[in-house]
Amino acid sequence: MDWPDRKHPSWRNRGGATWLTKRYDELAWAGVLSGEQKCIDGAKNIVLTTIREGVSDGIGGTNSGQVHEGWLSQPLDAGHSSLSLAILCDLLHDHLAEGERAEVRDCMGGAYIAYLYEYMVKAREAPRYPGLLGHNFAPIGDSAGALMALAMLGETGNPEQEQAWLEVFMEGIRIYLDIGIGVDGGALEGAGYTSACLRHLNFPLEALHREGRSTHAVSSARMQAPLARVNLA
Repeated sequence: MDWPDRKHPSWRNRGGATWLTKRYDELAWAGVLSGEQKCIDGAKNIVLTTIREGVSDGIGGTNSGQVHEGWLSQPLDAGHSSLSLAILCDLLHDHLAEGERAEVRDCMGGAYIAYLYEYMVKAREAPRYPGLLGHNFAPIGDSAGALMALAMLGETGNPEQEQAWLEVFMEGIRIYLDIGIGVDGGALEGAGYTSACLRHLNFPLEALHREGRSTHAVSSARMQAPLARVNLA
C-alpha cells in the first residue's frame, strides 16, 4: 500500500518493514492451520519477492531520530525480520519446492545468520560483555538465529557450522535469561521489552523442547532432525 503524498512506500521504513515480515509469518500460520492454499501462496509470494527484489537493501527512514541503515544494521532488526523467515521455512516445508526452499535458506544463512553470528562472536570481546546480552536486542537476534539454524539443520552440507551457529545463539539466550530476567524474575528492562524477548525466545526453546532436548544439551549432542520434522504447528 502507498499514499500519493509519500515519496516511498510505508513498508520501506523501519516500522513498516517489521509489519511486512509479520504478514508472511501470519499467512503461513493461517495456511497450515486452515488449509487455505491462498494463504500459503500469499506467504510464499511475499517472501520470495522480498528476497528476489532485495527489498531489505532498500529499508531506510529513521530510528529514534537517527538514520536507519537497514535490517542488518543491528541484531534487534535482524532478529525481528528473520524470525518470520525461520517460522515460514518450517511451517511451509512441504509447500516449498526445493529451489524455493534453497532461496529462503540462502537468505537466512548468507545474510541474517552470517551477520548475527559474527556480531555475537565479536560481542564476547566487548568491554560490556556479558552485560550487553541482557538487553532486548541481543536475545531477539539470538532467538531468530537459533530458530533459523534449527530450520536449516542438516540441509546446508556443513554440520559443524550448523552446530557452531546453534551453540553461539543458545549461549546468548542463556546469558540473557541470567541477566535480563535473572533468578528473581526482576526483568532488567521492564515488562514491555521483556515481553518482546519472551515472545521471540518461545520459538527456539519450544522447538528444542519438542525434539526432547534441553537448552543445555545443545553443545554436547548433535541434533539430527530438522525443525520441520518437529511439526511446530
